[in-house]
Amino acid sequence: MSKYELNVKIDRYDSDYQELLSSLLLKENLIEQAEFLKPGDKYYNVYERKILIKFCGLSGLSLIGGTETQNDIGKRALSVTNFLNLISNSDGIVEELNQKYKTYLDVKILFAYPYSDFMYDLIQAEKFRPIGTSIQCLLDEKKYLYDFSVLHRLTLLDISNSTTVLHLRSSLDKIQEKVNVSNGVINSKGSPNRVIVKFSPINILTCFLKINHNIFVDPYVYSKNSHEDQYLSLISPVSYIRIPGIPADYRKLDKSDRKIYKHYCSLISHFRYLWHHPLTLYSTDATNYNKGQNKTLSNIKPPKSISYLTKSEHLESMCAPLKTYSRAEIDLWRQHCKNELLRYCSKFIKTTRDHLTGPDQVGKINIKPIRIFIVGAWQGGAPNEYMTLIEEFITNKFLKANNKGLRLIPELINAENGTEFRKLVFEGLNSSQLAIVVQTDDYPKTKVKFSRPNVYIEKGYLMGRLGKKSSRSTEKEDQEPVFVFIKEGTEDSSDTNNITQTSFTNIEYFRLQFFTLVKWLWEISELNSDYALEILEEYNVLISSEVKESTDENRKQTLTIFLNLIRRFKTQITDWTIIYQERITQLANM
Repeated sequence: MSKYELNVKIDRYDSDYQELLSSLLLKENLIEQAEFLKPGDKYYNVYERKILIKFCGLSGLSLIGGTETQNDIGKRALSVTNFLNLISNSDGIVEELNQKYKTYLDVKILFAYPYSDFMYDLIQAEKFRPIGTSIQCLLDEKKYLYDFSVLHRLTLLDISNSTTVLHLRSSLDKIQEKVNVSNGVINSKGSPNRVIVKFSPINILTCFLKINHNIFVDPYVYSKNSHEDQYLSLISPVSYIRIPGIPADYRKLDKSDRKIYKHYCSLISHFRYLWHHPLTLYSTDATNYNKGQNKTLSNIKPPKSISYLTKSEHLESMCAPLKTYSRAEIDLWRQHCKNELLRYCSKFIKTTRDHLTGPDQVGKINIKPIRIFIVGAWQGGAPNEYMTLIEEFITNKFLKANNKGLRLIPELINAENGTEFRKLVFEGLNSSQLAIVVQTDDYPKTKVKFSRPNVYIEKGYLMGRLGKKSSRSTEKEDQEPVFVFIKEGTEDSSDTNNITQTSFTNIEYFRLQFFTLVKWLWEISELNSDYALEILEEYNVLISSEVKESTDENRKQTLTIFLNLIRRFKTQITDWTIIYQERITQLANM
């Protein structure tokens, strides 16, 4: 009987598939089927074999489990447990492999980059709700009609709350957590054991899993078990290929075995192409990964924040001894990769730039988003911490609050200096409806404290372009749609009478004064009064707590001023709302 095997499992839930996968991940089978090292291999003089696991897919449910609980995983529980035990060095399993069996662990995991066009299409299929031509999921399900004039445009919230993306982030958290508790055996300097994670922005086409000389592969499909599901179906045939080892001369194999070996090599080539593709992202390029801090591997950067810095440094270290490419040539290559990445993520970028003005999901209020541009000084090629805090505040309080009367998309340009950076700034300045300016003393050693020149230029440009807007304020009829945070002692520009401005002395007071930003947004936009009062009350509670705990009298005095301002703002909003409701009632009775 041939040791070469090719057959098809029913699907990932098939008991034969689950049992085989779990069995292959057992220690004794991993050791038995480990690949022998050859002369010239990196660790040939120290180790005899290596356990090679390669995965390419969306979230690795069969290996890592995603967000599923033990009950949800069901039959997959054993394979998930076996794999997670392996990469965490549970019971010293990896140390035993190294010392007793002269075998090391090599795990390569390639996930689809969640902001790629490929993932966008899959998430769109997740959210699909037919309303129009005959179309159905399962044969026994009621047929639906789908109106082809309507195509659901994804929102940022759709993407972040996608079942696929949630599974991916959970799997990344598990990988980081398990590797971190491996007792320094995995991903440590001097250790051969590796668990490497990368992200592919190009279409990965299939789910691929290789355990030593065993390969499982199945296609991704745009289908669901039911139209009401919020996740795609995993019900598609799984092909299984097994070879006993790499033949010395495949041409000497019989015809059937040779065909199987060619299929095997084709799939290996597919993975290698994706793994070594110039656009494939190292985890340190694609995420805000911090080895000592859990849940950072799942903090995935959007396309415009990708620099390919780690990859270019790796390329430079490889080229330096041979003097193959210069630093300038590598920088040019890196810029080309950044531009190409944006092309592979065009749907996500278009979604964020178009403000998602299409129909929202059923049950949500359709509110036209507003772009708010954030101006400030850059430090080391990145926005300063004040700008980042504003972006987080706007995102948390207003981007997701699409039933609160206002949706804001913060526009914080995060790119390196150069043509691309200038172009993005210009586009942001010309497409925003509101702006927040942070003026800091960026030249502290000078006698007069100034912000960087770009801050004054962009501020003046926005004031001129945006003009004035009508205001709900009882103190003025109109005002500038530009809000300014200015650090005390910093030189201000002229002609800023109509601008709402707040001064601060340090980062703590800067953060605590976001309530002034809420009042300004309520004055010049359609921010729901109740929601504005809700946020103001949050700051009232927070600052009141700080006052009670503080032992510094000067700090107490400053915080008390903040509380008085909050109470005044709440009174103004409440009074305006009462007057407004009275006028609406009068009009209705006329």
